[in-house]
This record gives sequence, C-alpha cells and structure tokens, in this order.
Amino acid sequence: LWAATRGQGLDRLDPATGEISHFVHNENLAGSLSSNDEVHALLQGSDGSIWVGTSAGLDRFDFESKQFQHFSPPQSVGGVHSISSLMQDHRGNIWLSSFDAGLQRLDPATGQFTRYSHSEDDPASLGNNKVSVVFEDSAQRVWVGHDGGLSLFSWASGTFQTYVHDRTRA
Repeated sequence: LWAATRGQGLDRLDPATGEISHFVHNENLAGSLSSNDEVHALLQGSDGSIWVGTSAGLDRFDFESKQFQHFSPPQSVGGVHSISSLMQDHRGNIWLSSFDAGLQRLDPATGQFTRYSHSEDDPASLGNNKVSVVFEDSAQRVWVGHDGGLSLFSWASGTFQTYVHDRTRA
C-alpha cells in the first residue's frame, strides 16, 4: 500500500509484515525521490512497477535497489514539470498530465517523451494546458480533462477533438 503526501515524501506499507518504508528526496542521493514538496499521482504499471508523479517530475521505483529512476520530460510550458495525474495506456505508454503544462506521453522502453499542448492557432491541439486528468476508456480511447473541457486523442492523427460545455443550453 502506497501513500502520497504533501511535503513529506512517500510511504509504503507492506501488509504482510506491517513494515512501513518512508521515501524522501535527498539532494545527495541520486536514487532518492525527486521531490518531497508534493506527490500528486501514483500508478501501478501493468508490469507491477510503481510510477510516482511529483511537483518535480516523474519517478519509477525499482523494487530491487529500493531507489527511484528519474524521467525528465522535455521543457514544458513555463518549464513546469508538476504532474497532476498518471495513466498507462493499452500500449504500455505512461501519460503525464500537468496542472499548467499540458500533457506528455512517455514510451518507457525508449525513454522518449511526446509533448501535447494547446495552441490558439490549431483547433486540433489539446483543448487547454491546465490538465487535471487523463484516462483510457474500455474502447482504448484516451480522454483528457482540462479547464477548457474534455479532449479526445486520436491515435491515427496524433491530434485532439475538444468538447466544451455550452452554457447557453440546459
């Protein structure tokens, strides 16, 4: 059982032994948690790995070494890497949403990131950069919830269709 905290790192309870492990950031230890400030998102991958989204980026916990591997997304809008949610899709990609820097997709096999962001000039871009959640439904469609509404990702084109609430309709 994993517990994310605000300002206190990350905790893990082993129900079999009752043992609690506490993980924090230590600037002198490369394999420590990337940030204590805020752990916003946790994801157990299909292979059992634990992914941690923090205010400083993305980590994957290595059960053998008891250390974290850091994944650094490319420079985001405003240079922010704070992760609001994590999701693994049917292809094994890890999707990272951000409170103010759009959306990124990581291919764990290659370590390559693909960034998606909003552009006023492109109606097929992500609907808004303030993304709170990303979700894959049972039809393997990727949905993105953001301040501008809801966007649906197209695997074929790599673009988005955005749906917004019409406040003039009941």
